[in-house]
Amino acid sequence: MRKSKNADDNGQNLSARKPKASSLKNISVTAEINNVPRQVWIPALCFTSGLILFLIVVFFVTPPINQDRLVILQLIYPLLGGFASFFLGGTVLLRMTGGSNTGLKMALSATGGAAVFFVCYFYPLSYPSQKIMSVEEQEVRDAGVQIEKMAVTYASMEDLHGSAQSIAASEVNKTGIILADRLLKLSDKRISNRWQIDKYVYTISALYKAAAADLLLAPPDLRNAIILSDRAIDLAYITLNKIKNVEELVSNGDKSAIEDLARIQEDDCLYKIKYYIAVAFAVNARSGGSHQSKEAISVLNEIPAYYKNRYPPENNPDLKWAFEQIKDAN
Repeated sequence: MRKSKNADDNGQNLSARKPKASSLKNISVTAEINNVPRQVWIPALCFTSGLILFLIVVFFVTPPINQDRLVILQLIYPLLGGFASFFLGGTVLLRMTGGSNTGLKMALSATGGAAVFFVCYFYPLSYPSQKIMSVEEQEVRDAGVQIEKMAVTYASMEDLHGSAQSIAASEVNKTGIILADRLLKLSDKRISNRWQIDKYVYTISALYKAAAADLLLAPPDLRNAIILSDRAIDLAYITLNKIKNVEELVSNGDKSAIEDLARIQEDDCLYKIKYYIAVAFAVNARSGGSHQSKEAISVLNEIPAYYKNRYPPENNPDLKWAFEQIKDAN
């Protein structure tokens, strides 16, 4: 049985895609496949099924991968295809001819697994772009997971007493500073808009939590609390400007920014940042810094009720202190 397909034909796997980042042009592909012996159907079916399951898991189930790992995956895919064809039995004959941009004509012929390997290599599977992450973006995500774990200890600090409270506060303080510094060292050039916002939101969260922990140390480190809370406030306003930049890109018709803005709005990043600013103001005022508790209350008033119902300000010890200061002043 003989089949022939051209590379521009969209109907078959042998020519489903144009070569990625290749200088070849006008490629023609001819493949000849002989019948498969029945005695190898079962191992062939098992191996091919395993290949399909592997690709489904890697491409659609696992978390986003970075660009470096994607290069490795695109080499594993043709290798698996080649090994699968080996178990299929029979013979596969492949002939490919084409030319380069410099006018050089090239030809390739292969049999068996090598034929399938070259087809898979020159026509790799595409990967959903939203699931491809740079190394820096993956580091942002990993740091965010650690900060969320740190938040559990942060929330329990006020309920502890004595040395237990001081130990928990020291852990939050050190972890917050380390994670904030790690995030700030990441270059924004290899981080998309959506992950840049996350990078700064995580950093702000780590800084204000570390500042609040300074107040619970034995003895309290008021100077460091002021420094960290000031850094958190400055970064928060920088991040708000970045969100405005994304909104401007959307208004100018930037299609890629539309998805970024949708995610920012879905995650309530704007109100989350303002909530963090309010806490940082309260910590700064509580430490004797240049900010006052009324600034924290003023920022809280800019946050809609549904968000404050989800995260009641009175449950935060520093915001609770700010409310008490305003009440006493009146």
